[in-house]
Amino acid sequence: MRCMVAVVAAISLVAAVGSVQAGVVTFDGISSSGNPVVTTLTTEGFTFTSGHFHTIDRTIVGLADDGTIYIGEEAGILGLPITMAAQSGQPFSLISFDGAELYVVPPSSYPNASYINVLGNLSGGGTVNAQFLLDGIIDGAGRAADFQTFALPGTFTNLASVTFSGAQFTGAPGAIALDNMAVVIPAPGALLLGGIGAGLVTWFRRRAA
Repeated sequence: MRCMVAVVAAISLVAAVGSVQAGVVTFDGISSSGNPVVTTLTTEGFTFTSGHFHTIDRTIVGLADDGTIYIGEEAGILGLPITMAAQSGQPFSLISFDGAELYVVPPSSYPNASYINVLGNLSGGGTVNAQFLLDGIIDGAGRAADFQTFALPGTFTNLASVTFSGAQFTGAPGAIALDNMAVVIPAPGALLLGGIGAGLVTWFRRRAA
């Protein structure tokens, strides 16, 4: 139900402001094997950067699973935030995203996050913030729904970039998984969004199935 609300919200925003393109960054089109370490990833019109993160492709058991490729931030000294920005440099809105703990059984040096911090850097200056509590439900390829869908407040518009980070209740870094960023971007940038318009339909059908 929350997935449907996020999609409806994105479509409604498109109708309201006219010349924009809505879509979902799914990561499903990237080539990922062996959960490689990456520092820069460009896909579906957006670039993701960090000192250290992974694309997760289900080749290693014991990690969060939603049946598709996603990105993950570890914890400890490797718990480095992940920043997303439109490849075109244009401002965008973030409507929602899917998030989860990364590990089914966390290694002692890489504990799971208790919540996800989202920091939006506004195009005209200033920031907006939101925190999302994780539910602790994660069983990898089992039947439980590892990922939750989180809707951003309406202040997450006209963004130059968004930074995601996982944190424990102590404030220390925690491991997180991220997928399915629902975004809205002005029409000139839609040329660089590639297939995310089609991705919106595919994502909705998959989540509704």
